[in-house]
Amino acid sequence: MASVVDRKDVRFDVCSRGNNARFPASDSQRVAQVEYCTSAEDVVRTLQQAIDRGQRPTVRSSGHCYEDWVVNNPGGVLLDVSMMDRVTTGETPGSYVIQPGAKLGVVYERLYKLGGAVIPGGTCYTVTAGGHVSGGGYGTLARMYGITVDWLTGVEIVIVNQAGKAELIYADAQHHPALFRALRGGQGSNFGVITAFHFAKLPPMPKQVLTANISWDWKEMTREKFVRIVTTYGDYWAKNDKNPATYPVFTNLVVGNSKSGRIGLGLHYAQT
Repeated sequence: MASVVDRKDVRFDVCSRGNNARFPASDSQRVAQVEYCTSAEDVVRTLQQAIDRGQRPTVRSSGHCYEDWVVNNPGGVLLDVSMMDRVTTGETPGSYVIQPGAKLGVVYERLYKLGGAVIPGGTCYTVTAGGHVSGGGYGTLARMYGITVDWLTGVEIVIVNQAGKAELIYADAQHHPALFRALRGGQGSNFGVITAFHFAKLPPMPKQVLTANISWDWKEMTREKFVRIVTTYGDYWAKNDKNPATYPVFTNLVVGNSKSGRIGLGLHYAQT
């Protein structure tokens, strides 16, 4: 059974906030209760109860949503799936199953230990698979391996059917193909409550990774230097983006305003 935290619970103030503590902006925007689900059956039951009560459901895996789209749900119910965090091998050799509450740092460690595999996901290790994968899953290995949903082959998801009943279904290229297409990066978290991601195979973890960083002080920056930095960076990738030799390379040029102190360039090179 899901663990319910309502307004009478001493945990409510913390549990009803997102990772960005600005939200909800006011008490009137809070949900009526937070329900921590530990299984797909919990999700089906909790979602159905919300429907029957006429409550609007929102879903949270890690709560990293930068916008106020999750905890701002006046009188609604927040389904939290953060405790659904297993990373396991699948039914066929070389396949894997990742639950939505698994943090990326844990996902990388467990995939490595299970089979030397990796998903080409992001670098924030406390972001969980739920929102990250359903949004596409982009990271430093993207140029070499694509994005996470390029490897996604199936999704377990609780949807609300035409009869208004919560139902656990499996979507892949053969079953509910239109939904599966939407779940592969089309903000899939809005189509239901994802309970597991399935991968028939995954690429190998890089043998080693080289990282390098360089930065320039805004106080010493001139117009000419700035133009040269930006154009040199842009020209390099314009010429080399489709060069296979550069696929293991991922870079990011961070041009903040002068108050940020410095302009930074980071490089990530993965060797397989």
